[in-house]
Amino acid sequence: MEPVKFKRLDPAAILPTYATPGSAGADLYALPSGEPVVIAPGATACIRTGLAAIEKTITGAVGNILEQIKLFDVYRGAPVPAGKKSVAYSLVLRAADRTLTVEECDKAIEKALKALSQYGITLRA
Repeated sequence: MEPVKFKRLDPAAILPTYATPGSAGADLYALPSGEPVVIAPGATACIRTGLAAIEKTITGAVGNILEQIKLFDVYRGAPVPAGKKSVAYSLVLRAADRTLTVEECDKAIEKALKALSQYGITLRA
């Protein structure tokens, strides 16, 4: 199982950690706000972490035609600015009931790029 990739959106964000090697999930930390975070048993809450899960963002934007997503390259160095990195993902788009058109696939990718742009993530030319 590949680890989830996170992007720090806020300088105060604490990157997730795994309690033990092979843990199924990562421990997330709320952004420091001065207020304690308390969630009652069985309740749910939206907690600001200052992180973006790149794959989850793409998956949510593309929707049910996304069959597979895989990170295949991470690059640091020129011409990528210092402190930044370039990541490359392979997407498999498929509909069970029909053949997708080029336009449908292009629209899905545009949605993913728009969703990622909220976090300052851009397409590198």
